Amino acid sequence: MGGKYGLVVPPGSKAQTVADLKGANIATTLGDSLQRWLIATCKEAGLREEDITIEEYRPLLSEADPQVGALVIWEPILPTVIAKGFRQLKGDRYYTTVFFSERFLLRREKAVDVMVSLKQAAWYVSQHHAEVNQWYREGEQMRIGDEALDAMSRGNELYTASSPSSFSLRPDRADLTTRLSGDLEFLSTHGFVGPELTLDALVDPAPATEADRRF
Repeated sequence: MGGKYGLVVPPGSKAQTVADLKGANIATTLGDSLQRWLIATCKEAGLREEDITIEEYRPLLSEADPQVGALVIWEPILPTVIAKGFRQLKGDRYYTTVFFSERFLLRREKAVDVMVSLKQAAWYVSQHHAEVNQWYREGEQMRIGDEALDAMSRGNELYTASSPSSFSLRPDRADLTTRLSGDLEFLSTHGFVGPELTLDALVDPAPATEADRRF
């Protein structure tokens, strides 16, 4: 599963490049792939992590806070703030990756049951667009218009699936390895995981493969 995220600056910002954000407060969700991508993007632009201040993203509040110099956010909020005049400096795609503990994987049947449930949920979303869109519209903190929802939907392969066999929970191994390498480096650097967690221990597509076959 996946979608798009981006680094955006508010209306009136003089920043033209990521490097221009030196000294800025940047709001994003902490401890996940958005924070990792923000740090990597700043490094690519010649900024160190200490050159910016990263704070927790607060829906609606962060957009209106004059002390926030930029946001790193994901769909469906991304097209919504762009429609309000925010300007995107850089963007990328994100993926949702499911991890199971070694103990859980030893009970392979249970792991497969969870993966089948995930695929059932994705299939439900693909077949009930209007209902799912209504869930977003009713959210206390996520007031999203139809145009933004449609823009988000077009980029999501699960949301536009034509049959259960048209999408797979098992990612391409090379692509998964590349993404997990970056995730592991970030998680290890910031103390979220220990050195005993290796890439080989994470890449086990067997439960997803069996879930695809069974669904």
